[in-house]
Amino acid sequence: MKKNVISLFLILCLLFGTAAAETASPAELEIEVSYDGVEVEVASAAIGFLIPSDFAVAELTQEQQSQGLLLAAESVNPSYRLDVTLTQSDYEAMLQALQATEGVSDIQDYLINGVNYLTYSVQSTSSQVGIVFLGENCDEALAFSFAIPSDVNAGTIPLEIMGSLYEL
Repeated sequence: MKKNVISLFLILCLLFGTAAAETASPAELEIEVSYDGVEVEVASAAIGFLIPSDFAVAELTQEQQSQGLLLAAESVNPSYRLDVTLTQSDYEAMLQALQATEGVSDIQDYLINGVNYLTYSVQSTSSQVGIVFLGENCDEALAFSFAIPSDVNAGTIPLEIMGSLYEL
């Protein structure tokens, strides 16, 4: 049990950048889904992913959809939020914008199940974000934003959701 907790902590540190080491190549993680999942498909981007079946999915307004929000869901126990958005941006533009934004920290590159992610944290909202770049020219950014209160242990679920990404 103690080894599992330590392993889980190390994985989360790698993903969310609490280890501040800069590397020339992204850290590689292989993650398997451990939950009963519900498929979420993003037809416009030709991808899909799995969220836990106990997540409550919110009905999106027209305004939210026009702002690129594809999914708003909340876990039941423990309570934390997942928002998935799709915007037009390439890696370099996104990286420059993040580096210039006050309150953004722990910007890292990761390879999760063979998919490149740019990750970062926003301390003011207790958010961790993973972005994958899609499209023929990698000019679409699909962002998985997890708002996890500091007193909640989400385990590996955020990693598993991002690791479940597949092509349609």
